[in-house]
Amino acid sequence: MRREPAKIKTVFAVSLHFLFFLFILGFFEMLTYSILIFLTANILIYRLPVLTEARRYYLSALFIAIFSILSVEGFLRITQNIEASKLYHSPDYPSLNIFKESASYSAENVFGDLIHPNANKIECQFRNQSFKTDEQGYLNSSECYAKSIDIMILGDSYSSLSAMNLSDLWVELLRKRVKLNICNLAVSGNEPYQEFVSFCVMKEKVRFSDNAVLIWQFFEGNDFNTFYGEIREDCNYKTDYITHLNESLENFRGTNNVNILINRLSGKDLIPQNKLVEIETKSGKMHCLKDYIKAVEMPLEEIEESNEAGNLNEIIKIISNESQRRGIQPLILFIPSKCSVCRIIVEDTSSSYKRSGFSILLENICRENRVAFIESGYAMFAESKNLYAKNGEFLWWLDDSHLNPAGNKIIADTLYSFLKQGI
Repeated sequence: MRREPAKIKTVFAVSLHFLFFLFILGFFEMLTYSILIFLTANILIYRLPVLTEARRYYLSALFIAIFSILSVEGFLRITQNIEASKLYHSPDYPSLNIFKESASYSAENVFGDLIHPNANKIECQFRNQSFKTDEQGYLNSSECYAKSIDIMILGDSYSSLSAMNLSDLWVELLRKRVKLNICNLAVSGNEPYQEFVSFCVMKEKVRFSDNAVLIWQFFEGNDFNTFYGEIREDCNYKTDYITHLNESLENFRGTNNVNILINRLSGKDLIPQNKLVEIETKSGKMHCLKDYIKAVEMPLEEIEESNEAGNLNEIIKIISNESQRRGIQPLILFIPSKCSVCRIIVEDTSSSYKRSGFSILLENICRENRVAFIESGYAMFAESKNLYAKNGEFLWWLDDSHLNPAGNKIIADTLYSFLKQGI
């Protein structure tokens, strides 16, 4: 049956808008999503017999409106931020390409942890919660930038949105205890280069108090094995290009990562089963990401010889020098992966905490660049070992990787004790 020209133009416009949206964001590897959107539009507009002709046109207009908003907003944001990044580009601050896909995780069924690793059964009820971001694309109050910054935080989902209530996050727990102005620049899915760019730009937009502290959180699972192998020359700074859409799109979690929004639209927000390792425990089956286990098991010698180690050392050195030049005390916080702690306990209950090569590498880099270093794995391991021996559960994790409120509390307590003593 031949389609009417107007309908063909409508679907063609929908697909073009989405292609343009991906193109301006630099997501060339994600163009397959355009096919999914095209097929969805085609099915909804043409294949559903229950739709009247008028409703088909309304639906077409809705698709076009959505992708028009995304395209225009993305273009304006990126254009603005590319210009902003040029202001701070110098030989000491190399341009970086921060666009990289990141997985969106689920802790349900076989795609997450089949046992709930909490004595008090904290579930994942916060996973679909929406969060409002500030004008810079972060999770700070409007008063934060107007005051001098006492503590600035760089990091990923462990320091921003880790699928639970924001008030249980270690950043918020620390904020309540220290009563200081904390500027949290962490964004879910961020990696070291993205965090590096955030600091390079935001340091020019805020004022720091005397003896300010920079806490840079690293996660063992993916901050090394997905680290960029080279410094790119095409900087497309940064992660807040789509945050204001959070006000109009209620399903957008405000994580400033357009890939999460794309995942929601396409329905692909689960970890493939072949990327998980199944481990038998006393309470059932535990799942860990293969990539995280690979990162944990990588020998220190292999890590030290890699390009990633050199790149990591370089950006830590730059941030350390710039921080200390401004009177800011840098501190790197290392958070181990669940498999690094729990798998050791399952396989050998008499064992002690074994640091990964990445943890040792980070400490060596910190020592070389006069940066304070905290390895939080020791505190987690001892209690996890005792609890597992008692009832077969693990205390600190919400899903296959993220910390639950109890885990966030131990991070906050560890940092508070460290800061109280003075770096």
